[in-house]
Amino acid sequence: MTALVIIFAWPADYEEAIGVGHDNPVGLTAASFETFLPGFSVVLAICVALFAFSTLITWSYYGIQAWRYLVGMSKTKDTIFRSIICVMIVIGCMVSFGNIIDFADSALFLCIFINVVGCVILAPKVKEEMKQYLADRAAGRLFEDPNELPSDTREMAILEFLQDKPYGTSFEKRRD
Repeated sequence: MTALVIIFAWPADYEEAIGVGHDNPVGLTAASFETFLPGFSVVLAICVALFAFSTLITWSYYGIQAWRYLVGMSKTKDTIFRSIICVMIVIGCMVSFGNIIDFADSALFLCIFINVVGCVILAPKVKEEMKQYLADRAAGRLFEDPNELPSDTREMAILEFLQDKPYGTSFEKRRD
């Protein structure tokens, strides 16, 4: 939708941004929406701030999970990671938007490179599992449960599982 608004609005600075790239995409979006909805730049600023904040929370959460997997879990190691995140946030506030985008692109490229290496390493295991799957499919064993429980035991297991769920989710009848 944003691209359509930019194309239809054709803000004044869009002509300059076509050939050289735009160094302020949020400004271009705000100018485009401003032609259709006056005052929308305030709403857009709030949306961008909320998106940036949620991105910081999400990336720091997933980052600390990966950090704990790679270096182990301890209070000291978590503090080191959180310190790195805080330093990066401060640096991000001081550098230009283009530098932030370049750094994010480089970090995501590194993640892609690591994932491709992992896929190459795991390719033999995937091939083995695929052969087993195709053999099971050809033999009609895909829908068999090797550890099938008797029906009453299965229902009890489901009820016990749901009892452990938050917010009191269960099949119990409500008492009025």
